[in-house]
Amino acid sequence: MFHIVFHKCEYVDEMEPVWKRFSEMQAGCLSRLEQGLARALELKQLPAGLDVRRTALGLHALVDGLISNWAIDPEHMPPESDAGRVIDVFLDGILHAPPRPVAKPAARRVHKTPRKAAKTAPRRRRA
Repeated sequence: MFHIVFHKCEYVDEMEPVWKRFSEMQAGCLSRLEQGLARALELKQLPAGLDVRRTALGLHALVDGLISNWAIDPEHMPPESDAGRVIDVFLDGILHAPPRPVAKPAARRVHKTPRKAAKTAPRRRRA
């Protein structure tokens, strides 16, 4: 069933309720991840300055990818016991990586088209 929903389902008009439910589930999962990470940050279980939203997105993408790949080929993906270890690698990275300040996007520069240099007559050498 997962394989069909993830990889073989066209989200056309008649499948709109399925797509809507799928989107709601993803948004709910992401929200719960953010809440859990925010709470862990409050309890000082995670490094100060951690970007909770981006961390939640990364963790969600990891878990979603594990499920998706497992649905494609259950024999190729690690067994359930290894999936937890893969997630632990992500979480260990959060704990041990120094927080990076979130840089503000650089102001967009407008590139002006360079003016064509005026053609001048070649200079003559004076004798």
